[in-house]
Amino acid sequence: MKKDALTYNAPVRMDFAGGTIDLWPLYNFFQPTVVVNMAIDLNATVTIRKTKDKETIKISSIDQKQEVTLYPGNEKKIYFGSKLPLVRKVIEYYGGKGGIEIISDCKVPDGSGLGGSSSLNIALNVLCNHFYKKGFTDEEILEVSKNLESQVLGIPTGTQDYYPPLYGGVQIIHYLPEGIKREEVTIDTNKLLNRLVLVYSHKPKFHGINNWDVYKSCIDGNKMLMNKMKNLSEISLKMAEAFRNSDFDEIGKLINEEWQKRRGIAKNISTPLIEQMITAGRQSGAMAAKVCGAGGGGCLFFYCNEGTKEDVQNTVASLGGTILDFTIVKKRPVIIKGA
Repeated sequence: MKKDALTYNAPVRMDFAGGTIDLWPLYNFFQPTVVVNMAIDLNATVTIRKTKDKETIKISSIDQKQEVTLYPGNEKKIYFGSKLPLVRKVIEYYGGKGGIEIISDCKVPDGSGLGGSSSLNIALNVLCNHFYKKGFTDEEILEVSKNLESQVLGIPTGTQDYYPPLYGGVQIIHYLPEGIKREEVTIDTNKLLNRLVLVYSHKPKFHGINNWDVYKSCIDGNKMLMNKMKNLSEISLKMAEAFRNSDFDEIGKLINEEWQKRRGIAKNISTPLIEQMITAGRQSGAMAAKVCGAGGGGCLFFYCNEGTKEDVQNTVASLGGTILDFTIVKKRPVIIKGA
C-alpha cells in the first residue's frame, strides 16, 4: 500500500430488536421506540489512494469481482453501466476528479442481512469526507449516507445500519421527534459473544423488499400490521433495558419474543431452511434465534444457553449452514493512513 493511501474498516451490524421501525416516518407512529444493535468485525474495507493517471478514477470490488474506470469531465467517455452503483454515486456526490483509485472488499455476501452495503457506504463517505476535506460532522455523514443509498436502491432506507460502522460498540438508537440519538451501552461483550452463533443460510434475498412492503402497508394504514409493529416497538424498549442491566437471560427471552412477532409482519421473512435450522438449534441448546435484518434469507443468529454454543454450531452446520466467526467491535473505527 502506498504511503498516501487511506483505509477504513467498517464493521457490519447485528440487530437484536427494533429493525424496520427505523425507517422514517414509521418510527413516528410508534413513539417511543429504539433499535438495539452492535458492531461486529465482518468488515467492509475501503481504500482510497492517489494514482498517476489524472484522467481516470479506477474502482475495484474484490468481493464482487468487478472493476470500473470512470473518466470525470470527459463527456465522450461517461460510464453508463450498472456496475458498483453505490461507489459511483458516492464519488459523484463528492465531485471526485481523476487521479484516484478506490478498492473495496466486504467479508459478508450480498443479502446477508448484516448491512454490508451500508457499512461500505459509511466507509466510502468517511474516507471521501476526509480526502476531499468536506468537514462533515458525524450527523452529516449519516444523513448523506442514508440519502445516497436510497437514491441507488430507489426505496426508503432504514438508519440503524449506519451507526455500527461509524461508531462501533453496542448501542441503543433512540428515534425521537427532535432527531435520532445514540446511547452507548456498557455490557460484558465476552459473555455476550459466548452465547452467540452467526450462520449464513445460503439463501440471500433482496432484504429491502420486505421492509418496503411493510413500509407501504403502514403508510396505507393497515391496522393489523400497525398493531404488530407496535408490539415490536414495545419489545425493543424492553430489550434496551435488558442490555442496560446486562440481563443475559432476559435478552434471550426477548430475542425469541421478537422473532415470533416479526415472522408475522410480512411474507417470506422466514424460509423452510431457516425454520429447520432454528428448530434444530433450539433442540441443541439455543435459547432463541432470529434472522438478521429484514429477513427472507441470508444470515440468522442463535442466542445460546451457557455451555451450548459448540453444540448449536455443530447442529446448524450439519444442516448446510456456514458458521461465521466474528468478534464484537468495541471501539470506534478510525482512518488508517498508509501501511
